[in-house]
Amino acid sequence: MGSSPRNRHLFLIIMTVSLMCRLLLAQAPTAVLPNAQSASVAQTPYASPTPPVTNASLDQIIELTGQMDQRLLATVYWCLGTLVGVFVLLIGFNWFTNFRIQQREISALREELSAGLTNARSKLEQANTATLQGLKDDLQKTAATASESAVAPLKERLNTLESSINELNANFVEIEVDKWMARPVYTNAIRSQLTYLRLVRKTDSWSFNNGLDKLERIFVAALKQENPMKPDADDTANITRFLSHTEKDNPVIVARLRELLSDLIKKGT
Repeated sequence: MGSSPRNRHLFLIIMTVSLMCRLLLAQAPTAVLPNAQSASVAQTPYASPTPPVTNASLDQIIELTGQMDQRLLATVYWCLGTLVGVFVLLIGFNWFTNFRIQQREISALREELSAGLTNARSKLEQANTATLQGLKDDLQKTAATASESAVAPLKERLNTLESSINELNANFVEIEVDKWMARPVYTNAIRSQLTYLRLVRKTDSWSFNNGLDKLERIFVAALKQENPMKPDADDTANITRFLSHTEKDNPVIVARLRELLSDLIKKGT
């Protein structure tokens, strides 16, 4: 397997820093002992004996050696500091790159799931609509030629199918309500919840009452926002019309919903 571009970049950076350290070490001064020339001359047969090393010469040698050590240490510290800085930058860049990749993968997966759910719902609704239309056509043809007793089982079957379709559509709308609440976009959640209540109104009274409670929770959550978005004129008219039709059987909760709607219109922007 070939090395990745990231590994090649790391290798090039380490080689560059190593070359810089070698160049700096090569340029470090070397100590020159005094009277070096006189020592070389002293090796000839006719040269005079080498004079003894004085205290001043020793001090000079010690000073030069100390300077050389300090420069070598400074060069080594600089190289180590550069290497540490490069490693820290590489680690930070690697973490940032992985984080961005994970975020893109999560967004792509979320969009894919949403698109799949929408597509499945659309296909199921089309199939249900086609089936329902076929049953209606069969019912009309049968009603023209058969008696009322023969048509009754077919009507019952049709009503059962309509109830099942309404229940299925209500489940999809409920998922859509939860999605808008999670974002949160409460105006769309209120609009979808009204659609859900219209679907379960004639088939399931328990789900209808729970749906009214959930509508109240959506209003409360919207009012808790700092700058909530108030419903537009069409949504306000639809909500008011729905509450008027529901007030007879559920007067208490309808009164609370009217009050919450009024508060949302006043507070919303």
